[in-house]
Amino acid sequence: MQKRRVPSKKVIKKYWQEYMIGIGKFDDEDDFWSDDHCFACGFDGPTERAHIMAKVLDGSDTVDNVHLLCAPCHKQSEYLDGSEYFMWLKNQTLISSILQGLSMSRSHRHMIQDFALMICK
Repeated sequence: MQKRRVPSKKVIKKYWQEYMIGIGKFDDEDDFWSDDHCFACGFDGPTERAHIMAKVLDGSDTVDNVHLLCAPCHKQSEYLDGSEYFMWLKNQTLISSILQGLSMSRSHRHMIQDFALMICK
């Protein structure tokens, strides 16, 4: 069995930088590179390398098929692909991520706590 070779987070960010800024997910390069932000909702926290087209649907491990998503967004995106995925990506916000995940996974509880702290400052 051959080991999978998913690109590093740095390689993924470099590849997607122009696109993500272009669709308004980030203000500029400084904003984009400032931390480990979810490409979809912008959450500033640990991200996971997520396939745009799932491996089970013959999606590749190439940089053009991988985004950096927080755990809740990764879970929400698992059944999306193609134009449906990119529409979801463009419209996803931190609030929509939280509201869609009201089953309250551990990650969402932490997102809500972090968000509450941020707006109360």
